[in-house]
Amino acid sequence: MKVRLTEEIWKEGNMYVSYCPELDIASCGEDVQQAKKNLMEAISINIEETKVQGSASLCNQKQYAYNRYEQKKYFELLEKV
Repeated sequence: MKVRLTEEIWKEGNMYVSYCPELDIASCGEDVQQAKKNLMEAISINIEETKVQGSASLCNQKQYAYNRYEQKKYFELLEKV
């Protein structure tokens, strides 16, 4: 899947600031190229972390479903006693 992102770069003091408004991610560098490179790295890290968090969330959902299943079996056993 391809996604189009905006890259805004401006000079602030001695540094160049790079910003992606769609993801609300910013970085900086000593020159324009470094600011672009650092922004791409920050975006990549953010995407990878989002994948990890998504996977963790899925694991938590599976664990929750398993716990609910075990709880149901426990109550069924109690009803038989």
